This record gives sequence, structure tokens and C-alpha cells, in this order.
Amino acid sequence: MTGLASRAGGAAGVMTRRAAAPLAPPALRVVSNPAVPWCLGLSAISWLALWALSLGGGTLMLCLTAPQVSLDGIRRALAATLFVASPAALALEWLLMVLAMMLPLALPHLGIFCARLYRDMRLAALGAALAGYLGIWMLVGLATVPLMLLLHALTATEGLSLVVPGLAWLMAIGWCYAPARRNALRRCHAVPVMYGRGADVYRGAFRYGIRLGGDCLVSCGFAMAAPMLAGQGIAAMALVTHVLLAERLRHRPTIAQVALPLTLIGLTALL
Repeated sequence: MTGLASRAGGAAGVMTRRAAAPLAPPALRVVSNPAVPWCLGLSAISWLALWALSLGGGTLMLCLTAPQVSLDGIRRALAATLFVASPAALALEWLLMVLAMMLPLALPHLGIFCARLYRDMRLAALGAALAGYLGIWMLVGLATVPLMLLLHALTATEGLSLVVPGLAWLMAIGWCYAPARRNALRRCHAVPVMYGRGADVYRGAFRYGIRLGGDCLVSCGFAMAAPMLAGQGIAAMALVTHVLLAERLRHRPTIAQVALPLTLIGLTALL
């Protein structure tokens, strides 16, 4: 019996060392799991809103390149952009881009997180996690949005139109090989289990949303910003989201599976 027990324990140890798939189908097939409809629904609405803003009647100031101006006209172009774009409009546009591109990437993790909770607590816990997740991205946007406007003004300058897009895509592609990105991507798949009921669970969900948002920012921030800085519009943003989501859903993704598609998308910006 002892030998059998030891052999069974060894087999169990081997099984426990096998990593679970990033997207566990049973967790997302639960009908009462609110993460699936809420994340996909908010993302779809945000994509439609961005598409509507990009039509003739509106502009995407964080994603569209301004007309070419002379080097002396950078100040005027930047001042005109800041005059036309109110802080509220810029914050809304940043929020829509985060909801559209990042919620599909967070869905596998948030879905598993909600599936491990009592059913009557899932919606509230999801709201707390999303509050922490989006809060991190909005705080980063306070510094990122003004920088992006300045870079757009440089992109619109004659003789510099390829510099900012080229650097943005080089950063996004080169970051694929960074150990910090790979570590952040691994941490994204570590979904905590919340025991019990009450406010402690919701506070834990809020802290988990902050942690997940930070890891997503490190792993996907450069790739998310590259098509915006290159002025490629909605189509390139959707392609980047697809590439990053495919990486999340692979059991053992390789660097080339992300870097090569990003390189092809970046080449379209330069060509």
C-alpha cells in the first residue's frame, strides 16, 4: 500500500505541475457568469462608438494623424488640438480605446475569477474588479494622453512623419522580447480564489483588478499605443487586439507568434 500510495502521490504531483489552459472552457460556459456578456458587450459598444467617432462628423484625436505642417507649425498644431479637444473628450476617447482593446484580453482571467465565486456575488465582484482594472488604465492615461498629443504633433511635421510611427512599432516589437513582459504575461494567468462572503471579497476583487490592470499594461501597453501613434485607425487596433488575444489563449505562446504579426501591421503604417 505504501508503494502504491507513493506512486499515486508521484502521479498526482506530475498532474498538478501541468498548467491549466489560459481560457478554461468550463469556466466561461457557466450561464450565470457575468464576465462574458459584460466584457464582450462593453467591448463591442466601445468599438462601435470609436467607429462612429472616426466617421466624417467626428475625429479620433488619439488615433488619427493631423495634416502635414511645417516644423515651425508644431506649436500651432498642438495648440489647435488642445483647443479643440476638451479634457473630457480625450478622457472618454481613452476610456473607449481601453474598453475596446483590453476587455477582451481580460475576459479569460475575469471569467475564471467570477466562476470561482458564489453566483449571487459574481456581478458585484466583477464590478469591483473592473473598477480597479479601469482605474489603473485611466491613471496612466493622465500622463499618456498629453504625451500622445505631442507625438501626434511631431508625426504631422514634414520630415518627421515616419519617425514617431517607426519608433512606436519598434518599441512594441522589441518589447515582445523583454523578460518583464513575459513575466507580466505569466502573472496575468494567476487568478486568485476568494473565499467567503462580504466586503472582504469585493475589496479583494478590487485589488485583483488593479493587479491585473498593471500586468496587462506592462504586457500590452506598447502594442496598444503603436497603432494609435501611427495613425492607423480602427482596423489596425482591431488586428492588434486579435494578435494579443490569440497570445492569451495559447497554452505556450512563442515570441515569434506575437512579434511577426505586429511587424506586419507596423509595416503597413510605414508603407
